[in-house]
Amino acid sequence: MDKPQLAYKNNLQFGDVIVVYNPDSTLHRLIDFVTGQKTPLKAGHVAMIYDGQKIVEANSTGVKIKPCKNYSPKHIVYVRRFCDFDNTAEHTSDKSIMLRAIEKSLERKYSFFQLPVIALSYLFKTFMPDVSKKAVICSELIAEYYKKIGIKINGKEPQNVAPVDYLKDKNFNTISFYKP
Repeated sequence: MDKPQLAYKNNLQFGDVIVVYNPDSTLHRLIDFVTGQKTPLKAGHVAMIYDGQKIVEANSTGVKIKPCKNYSPKHIVYVRRFCDFDNTAEHTSDKSIMLRAIEKSLERKYSFFQLPVIALSYLFKTFMPDVSKKAVICSELIAEYYKKIGIKINGKEPQNVAPVDYLKDKNFNTISFYKP
């Protein structure tokens, strides 16, 4: 039987979004403080299921495809699935579009400068410009993939999407959840 924090790996499919919060991470706590002020939902990082047990994510080393992580028992882990995206033949064109977008985004750099821009966006409740078209943060990257198929996360442009937006967006269902 799976340990509870590993159970999120069951029944994953392309396009599922993994939202993680690590209470020991200063960066996650800061992201949550700035972007999650009016919700008990905790979110600090986002990745997307790519193929089976692989994810695509943007982190400090850039955009990469990696094996699914084994998060520590302290992490809060959500797996969210877009309601109308089910990997059936009807959606193969959406999947193809997203796969092409993933291929084009590999090795993009991480945009450390976008983090304070999102903070200002939330603090002043206004949309801010994308400070780097060539670099991305995790939540922006996944939002770009979904925008390619006509879906805006929580109604926002990708550069203004924060990890908590994937938890607030009513077009996504939680298919797995772990909280210590």
